[in-house]
Amino acid sequence: MICTSPRRPAGLSGDVFSCKLCTMCAHGGAVTAAAFTPSFDKLATGSAESGLLIWAVDTRRVLYTLEGHFDWVLSLTFSPTDKWLVSTSRDRTARVWDARSWKALETLWGHKGAVTAALFVGAADNLLTVTDQTLRLWDSKTWRCFSSFETCHTS
Repeated sequence: MICTSPRRPAGLSGDVFSCKLCTMCAHGGAVTAAAFTPSFDKLATGSAESGLLIWAVDTRRVLYTLEGHFDWVLSLTFSPTDKWLVSTSRDRTARVWDARSWKALETLWGHKGAVTAALFVGAADNLLTVTDQTLRLWDSKTWRCFSSFETCHTS
């Protein structure tokens, strides 16, 4: 079940939303990631079987199926401008999707482990991707990595 009604109740401010619970079934396995578009009209979900689905929030129907990862989808994030969707995966990649045509634009390679998260930083000019011990910064104009950081976290 997924909360599909991200509306701010009257009189409340901040990040408090009311939720209307509904069932949305389409993935064959576990849903492992989810993200709303900044305009809250679409919901992206990722799964353990490596697929992504784009849902219309108002009708709760699947609009698009995106394929390209070869392992679990671990995170999803939309750019603040609603221009791109980025998915990360255990297949050691992040994929950039055009959030209008839903076509794959770029596969970001270079991490040595599962890419567990992605985040747009600045004015959506850069993308940060994360593995357990490496952070990479990507230029959204070229989708080339321009900086990487090794962290000192230990288990």
